Parts: sequence; C-alpha cells; structure tokens
Amino acid sequence: LLVAGQPFELPSYGGSLRAPRRQVIVREDPSSLIRWGQLDPREGLFDAVICDRGPRRLVVVLAFRDLEGRELWRLPDLALRGIRGHTLVRGFWTRLARPPTLDPWQAPRTWGELAAAMAEGGDDPAARFGRIHPERLGQGERVLLLGAPVPEVVGGPPVELAWQALVISSSMIPSRVPRRRPIPSLADTMTQKKAVRRPLHWLHVANWSSERLEARGRLDARIRERSVVLLGAGALGSVVAEFLVRGGVHTL
Repeated sequence: LLVAGQPFELPSYGGSLRAPRRQVIVREDPSSLIRWGQLDPREGLFDAVICDRGPRRLVVVLAFRDLEGRELWRLPDLALRGIRGHTLVRGFWTRLARPPTLDPWQAPRTWGELAAAMAEGGDDPAARFGRIHPERLGQGERVLLLGAPVPEVVGGPPVELAWQALVISSSMIPSRVPRRRPIPSLADTMTQKKAVRRPLHWLHVANWSSERLEARGRLDARIRERSVVLLGAGALGSVVAEFLVRGGVHTL
C-alpha cells in the first residue's frame, strides 16, 4: 500500500466493515485544500446537523469556526439540497501535518497511541489539544475531527484534506476541578495514566464532494450539464439512473 506512485489509501479508522450506523459527512476537494492553506487557526469548533436516514444517523458538517466562535467558512447552500436535519450539534476540529498512523500502517487504538502517532508525524499533542476544552460543548456526545492533507498517489503532492472523527467520551472530562485551578484541556487529560490506555471510539467519515463521489466514472461535461429525462426505473432503468447521478448528472 505504500509503494510510490500507487493510489494512496488510509488505514481503516472505522473498525467494522459493516454498514456504519453513524457516519460523519464532510466535503473536501482541491479547492477547499487551498482555502485551508489560507487560514491561520489550526483548531476550532464545527457546526453540524444530525440527519436520520433509516437505520443510519448522519452527522453533516455545515461550518468551521475558530475557538472564539467566528465562522471561517460554511458549506455552500447548493450542497445542502435534500439534507434535512433536526438537531444542531457542535464539535472540535484540529488540523495535523499528516494522518495519525502507527507502523506499519494502522490507526491508533488508544489515546496514548494517538499521542504517539501525532508526535511521530510532527504534531505536538499539547499544542494541538491544549486549547480544546470539551466541557465547553455541554452535555451529550462530543466529536473531535482530525484533518490532514493526503495525496492522490503515494509520494505525490496533497490534493485534499482527509478528516477522521472520534468521540470524546464523558470519561475524558474531569467531573470536579478544585477551585483556583484551571480546567484541564484535552491535552492534559489524554496524557494522564488512566487515559493513555483508554480505547478510541472512531466514527466512519465520508467525503461527499463531487470530486470524490465522481472520482470513478465521471461523464463528459456536455452530458453532466444537461437535463435528462429517464423513462422507466425497473431492472435496467434504475441502474441507468444511478450511473447518471454518479457520473455527475444532477438534473434528472
């Protein structure tokens, strides 16, 4: 998987190969990578909406903010067509120099392994998580997004920001803090002995940008920009419909 020139693949951060019950939806492509390169903050907050799709729950990331809450950029309204959410949530994000991996090529399994993988990749956990205070988000599940630039082929230049998501459990948040002492950050908590061996709860992440969804089988622009009428959606028509949408036809 690591031969120069071969398609770049990240290790599995989701664990199970079965269809995930929860999935974090992001939208990243080469243009958004340029936008990220123009921003100074390396960590902050994100806004998301929870959508229930049958047995699955989708957490769709809508906007990224700095730690003071100022909006950095928001998903275009055009990309939100058809997304219906009923619960707005907020989580933390941080950008890393490279995806957190352990030798030979696997995802970290514990908070201690995550800290080691970040340090090996050139990121100081104290610097990346030192300003993140999970208790700011109140009660409920807290999600942390870890983003890093990835190439299209091994050894090539980065083409997009790849996000991985994990849950900050309530056990990572101190229940009581003595008076006159600052509230511990996530960096303080994850370096404690009892937290080093605590397992990570990774969530599945899917990139719904058109660049990613149409990476294989994109139709010619003269077809993608047309309005298409499909007559019949049986055994053949239903397959044709999916082929057209995956190829980039959005007016069907």
